[in-house]
Amino acid sequence: MKHPTGDSGTAKLRISLVTPTYRSGKLLDSCIRSVKEQKYSNLEYIVVDGGGCDETKQVVNQHADIVSKFISEPDEGMYDAINKGFAEATGEIFCWLNTDDKYFPNCLDVVSEIFARFPDVMWISGYQAVSVSGVVTSVCDAFYPKDLIQMGLCNGKMLPHITQETVFWRRQCWEECGPIPSHFRLAGDFWLWRVFSEKWELTVVDALLASFSRREGQLSVICEAEYGKEVKAIVEAEVSGSLRKRLTRLRKIGRFWPLLRYVPKAKSIFLRCMGDGAVSVPVVNFDPDRGWQKNRVYIWQRRSMVDNLLRRFGRKI
Repeated sequence: MKHPTGDSGTAKLRISLVTPTYRSGKLLDSCIRSVKEQKYSNLEYIVVDGGGCDETKQVVNQHADIVSKFISEPDEGMYDAINKGFAEATGEIFCWLNTDDKYFPNCLDVVSEIFARFPDVMWISGYQAVSVSGVVTSVCDAFYPKDLIQMGLCNGKMLPHITQETVFWRRQCWEECGPIPSHFRLAGDFWLWRVFSEKWELTVVDALLASFSRREGQLSVICEAEYGKEVKAIVEAEVSGSLRKRLTRLRKIGRFWPLLRYVPKAKSIFLRCMGDGAVSVPVVNFDPDRGWQKNRVYIWQRRSMVDNLLRRFGRKI
């Protein structure tokens, strides 16, 4: 019987992992240790430092057995560093892990097996998990329909963020869509996911792959307002045409949803307005007897998903 550790006879794909860092050497050690604990045999690990004066180089030297390449030079910010890392990458699967974040055990084995088993899967994401001081404090279900990503609704208000530490994609995705514009300071991943979604559906993996570590002083907390401005600018610049019209229509429905939700067939009317690409996602889950299986999950199969979406559509996003 197979088990969800990637030990199923499938070849381990080469994974290229990039960690951008700047004056975060104290956090980098635990991040690298979580990668080392994967014990993944076909890993290319690239650490890109912005040239800060701290203990980063010493930490990397301590883990020379796992770090494949170390780049240390001034850059234009986090996304410039990430772009530099992927420019050096040779793997079949790409991902990045910030110094705040960590992988769960067997994450990379699971990722490799899923991509090897399902050639049509182009990018994946697991459950969103938040940890504090090494303890997981919350887990959020993942449901990211292609059209809703394109509309810019995975912004943390309408739908949960697509958390970067849980996302893995094929090299082809980066070659066709990257690099990330380096002028972004906080929302470059939001931009990338939106561009990916124009070409491929995001496949949700029913598993915990990685966790975002919450701490005082991190950019995602102290710069939340700036992140919102970058997201808004991306949506205003890139969501147009039929997508813009549908988004406007959904907002109008949302304003009246507190009343419409009690009208017979209201949900079915709403679902028709959304369109096929906004009501379902491909999902991969593990069966003890058959291993990883892929199916499609529809929005009405997730309790209260329609209500949770529509009661927010009337608000500004």
